[in-house]
Amino acid sequence: MTPYRRNDQKFFKRTSLTLETPRMCPSFFNHVTPAQSKARCFLGAPLRYGVLLCLFFQITSLHQKAHAKTPSKNQVDRLALAALLIKDGHFDRADAVLSEIDLRQKNVSLARYYSLRGAIGLHTKAYVKAALYLRKAVEQKGVDPMVWLFLAQARFQLGRYAKALEALQHAPPQAFNLGGTLLLQAQSLWKLKRFHAAYQAIEQGSKRFSKEDGFLRLKVLWLLEKNLIEQAHVLGWHYLQAPRRSAEDHLGLAEAMRRRKQPSYAALWLEQALLRFPSHPQILMLLARCYLENRKTLTAAIFLERAAQKDRKLLVEAAELYRRAGQPWKALYLNAQVADQKAKIKQRLGLLIEMKRYEEAAVMGSRLSRLDLLEDQRVLYALGFAAFQIGRYKTAHSWLAQITDPSLFQRSIALRKTMQSCLKEQEAWWCP
Repeated sequence: MTPYRRNDQKFFKRTSLTLETPRMCPSFFNHVTPAQSKARCFLGAPLRYGVLLCLFFQITSLHQKAHAKTPSKNQVDRLALAALLIKDGHFDRADAVLSEIDLRQKNVSLARYYSLRGAIGLHTKAYVKAALYLRKAVEQKGVDPMVWLFLAQARFQLGRYAKALEALQHAPPQAFNLGGTLLLQAQSLWKLKRFHAAYQAIEQGSKRFSKEDGFLRLKVLWLLEKNLIEQAHVLGWHYLQAPRRSAEDHLGLAEAMRRRKQPSYAALWLEQALLRFPSHPQILMLLARCYLENRKTLTAAIFLERAAQKDRKLLVEAAELYRRAGQPWKALYLNAQVADQKAKIKQRLGLLIEMKRYEEAAVMGSRLSRLDLLEDQRVLYALGFAAFQIGRYKTAHSWLAQITDPSLFQRSIALRKTMQSCLKEQEAWWCP
């Protein structure tokens, strides 16, 4: 075999015809997610316990006030009705009732009106509106001081962490009798990278509210931020042992650990999660990514294949991992199940060449043309190389002559020179 042919074999092993970036298998990473992206599901999630409990107290207070003041029965009844609707979870109906109130009337309690509007915004995740209405509420006389806590929550969800802390400074002392308030404060400090202050808030909260899981979770993330991996692993394992932990809890901590370049520890947490959620696609995908980063390609391929049973779009990536793991037959088996014809045929061409099934690869030109895949010059080179290997020099020359990409042009020139020498010397040992 000539140097050209030997280099070509290496080229096809290095270059995947499936992916745009040969060294990575990125598309299934994008599914992770999330969840994962990042301890986002921990630091960016609503503080449901604290907010809902505070909201219950707020609505109860507003309801009592609505019956205590009756300057105009019609208007007060609308505020009371809206408060009851919010309490019962009918936010659209409450919003419709509030929209009927004429704010030009002097006897309308603007503090209560804007507070209710803000509460609706929080529950419907319309945080911009919530922050706007709650800001107006705290500017009114006689407003319930707990509204500042609502405003802090809305600002936190909008990423205005410094403003959230500012709102918490105006919250009444009883607001800090709720675990969710201290958790909101700790998370805001964390987001502002004030880790020392965040840790103090975490310690204070975990001592006062030992049953609030959020503080333990944040402590694990703090240890990871300080690169105290062993302590974080032990504490995280203890946290994830609780039966009430969700798949998102495991995903978030595992992704945080992986981002600290500890895929082995992350995989341990995910293996534990897999016992509880054996078919969860995101757990399987993140586990595959951890094993891939740990250079265990075959194990990664197995887990990604399991994830592909739930999401068929992952079959191409699973096949690619099997190819990298040195199992092209398994890759070809998964490739046959791919629904996306372009991705399927392009990957199949590369697999056939890698398996030295040149005759099958060489006759794929018409099918690749129908799918508009001949615009990819790597495909042109693959077809030319396959045709050369079975001795169809004219066909190979026609494919190679279309290549203009500088990264492939020199290689195609070398292959054409080899073909010319084969035509002159029919019995040359390197010719097909």
